[in-house]
Amino acid sequence: MALVTLVRHGQASFGAEDYDQLSELGAEQAKRLGEFVMNNEEPIECLIHGTLKRHQQSVNAFLGALPYEPICVDDACWNEFDHRAVIRVYVHENPSSLADVLSKEPERVLPVFMKAVERWQARPTDDEYPEPWAHFTERVEQAWVHLNDVVKNYDRVWVVTSGGPIACSVINTLQMPLAHLMTLNARLVNTSLTRFLFRREQRELLTLNEHSHVSGKYQHMLTYR
Repeated sequence: MALVTLVRHGQASFGAEDYDQLSELGAEQAKRLGEFVMNNEEPIECLIHGTLKRHQQSVNAFLGALPYEPICVDDACWNEFDHRAVIRVYVHENPSSLADVLSKEPERVLPVFMKAVERWQARPTDDEYPEPWAHFTERVEQAWVHLNDVVKNYDRVWVVTSGGPIACSVINTLQMPLAHLMTLNARLVNTSLTRFLFRREQRELLTLNEHSHVSGKYQHMLTYR
């Protein structure tokens, strides 16, 4: 049985033209996680990551703090859904929400985003979206299928991914209503750890949203986006 640890990427660039870019703090968060792992002498045999820029940048900063480099593998099935496409469809249907989105103010954008995701989930096969909700959930489950081959050779596997795939994995494991995706996603700390026991396509949730490495004197590094 393998221990699979899902890691949310470091803080991205909310409100910027290129969201898929770690902020300076995001890189520091990933480095801090690497220091935490090194100090606790936690072994990582294989490191899987999504193919988005913020995933790779998080991996680079994380590995830079380790005295060794585990086997690294990329898997696009761990990528986040296209949040801009989801918002775009919602705004097209609800043009009054455009001003909130263009404000780039979190307290105005996030409520629109939550409603946009609700619409996306309510139409699971809607071809208005580049990736319908049903396709996204199937993709995340396919990422776990890929892990079946990995855990044949490695017992300690880490995956650097995003809030959506982590929340989706937790919800599917616990058989929670899918509507809880964004509620859970919004509470996932950047570079937090969510751990599963995994064997023969069966997984058991062990911990959710561990983030002691950004607590105490590192509390200033705690972010959620």
